[in-house]
Amino acid sequence: MNDRKSKIIEILRKESRYVTASELAAELSVSAKTIYRDMQELLELASPQYKV
Repeated sequence: MNDRKSKIIEILRKESRYVTASELAAELSVSAKTIYRDMQELLELASPQYKV
């Protein structure tokens, strides 16, 4: 897992509200599409059967 994915997990854990891909993208200086890809990879690590 790379540093950006670790930061995504950290941000999501500390927030008590929903966080959008756009918000994560702005925080991490990447595109929303990159966030979606990273989230898919994280989901696959947790459960290889689950796809978004």
